[in-house]
Amino acid sequence: MQPSSRASGPSSSFIPERQSQTAATASGTNTPPRTVTAGARAVSLVASTGPANLQMALSQGAVARCLSQVLPSQDLLNLHQSLAPDSQAHKVLGRQASVPDAHLQQAGLKLAVDGLSRQQTPEDQQRLYRLFDTQQLEAFFDQEIAAGYAHCGLPLPDPVNDDPLTFVSKCQAIDKSDPASLRCTFSLLERALETANVPVAFTLLKGLQCALHQGCLERSSLEDLQGRTLLEGTLFYEKLSLDWCRLVLAAGVLDAGPDTPLCRAVFLSRDSAALEALLEAGADPAVPDHIMGALPQLLCIQGFCAAGRQKLEALLRHPRVDPNQISGSGPYATTLLHQAVSSGRSELVSRLLQHKAIDVDVFCAACWGSPLAAAVVSFLISHNSPTTLVHVLVQHGARLITQSPQGEPVDCGHDIALFRQLSGNPALKTVDPGRMQQLQAAIDQGRQAGRQKDAPRGGQKTGRSAH
Repeated sequence: MQPSSRASGPSSSFIPERQSQTAATASGTNTPPRTVTAGARAVSLVASTGPANLQMALSQGAVARCLSQVLPSQDLLNLHQSLAPDSQAHKVLGRQASVPDAHLQQAGLKLAVDGLSRQQTPEDQQRLYRLFDTQQLEAFFDQEIAAGYAHCGLPLPDPVNDDPLTFVSKCQAIDKSDPASLRCTFSLLERALETANVPVAFTLLKGLQCALHQGCLERSSLEDLQGRTLLEGTLFYEKLSLDWCRLVLAAGVLDAGPDTPLCRAVFLSRDSAALEALLEAGADPAVPDHIMGALPQLLCIQGFCAAGRQKLEALLRHPRVDPNQISGSGPYATTLLHQAVSSGRSELVSRLLQHKAIDVDVFCAACWGSPLAAAVVSFLISHNSPTTLVHVLVQHGARLITQSPQGEPVDCGHDIALFRQLSGNPALKTVDPGRMQQLQAAIDQGRQAGRQKDAPRGGQKTGRSAH
């Protein structure tokens, strides 16, 4: 390969959803983010310096290295796309520019290099500079592209001299030449991610997005020979860090397949990185697993889930996650709080009761009614069940709500006898008097503790039902 004669800076837009979001930020409107959070600092940087001057500055390696020390990776991506000549942010900023170029040249570079020096992020060092790493691009060509696809007899994609769209077009041409055995596009992207090759991964994702927007993206080129995308395999969930997951999702070209990627992230990821990136990118947390019918938050508290508590916390922090949503259907219906109660996890019950949106009396017919009803049933029919859960729930204002013979929720307050009568559970007809006394004592103590707190968490009675 010949050394590249191209300008070092990127020349095409990247991340269309973020483009419109960045432009909206620059123009003063408020557009809800749909992909990775927009880099406010990057937008401020471009607005203050001017696109042309900053683009020229970024072509210098010393400036690129310096910026890599002060901007996280998602802000770097936003900075690049806002500088692209065809980006909405570039156009908006160009129309709003009122400071003469000479002044921008004097003040802009100082802001770009010195303005954020107190916010250094060591793990992001060299990242921006590596986008222009010709040596890394050439090595990838020799080891992966020339070695693997020279026999095809087609022009080889050149990551140094090809623009991103041309690079991807050549990859797709190789894919179409032998679709039964070649997956050049998928294989190169997978390999770039496996080896943490920033410039190649960035070039591929930019090219794929350009192909998508111009209507020339071959969807089959995003799949392996088994027809699976990156979001349907294991690499994305088991190997990639949060920054890499964000980079992959930012291009907006990957389909999740028939299953929700959030559930797959719960199953496969070693930590919460993939889950957080998917939530940022707009994945719907209300979509259940297509095999078990369980919501992602329910899967997090199963014994087979690695880092389950960490993943659950990531979900509970997200505003689109409803902690009261019914998971499953029929006799398998449950909620997060019911499941925590039935598994006897008092520390998890206490954590859920701290959530500002939790409904302590959320109703689920398959779980005997309210969470307190489930806790009472568990205590009365199992001699190994302690009174802790009953005490904690009552302290937070929980009530005994069960289902009448007509199928309607009935609030029994804290009347255990009425609850036993209406619940229809044969196991509750004859219970140990000693257990009944312990249960009543736990309810009384919980009510007293709730009065002392003077802050019962009764929640809104939603009347939700899962039959």
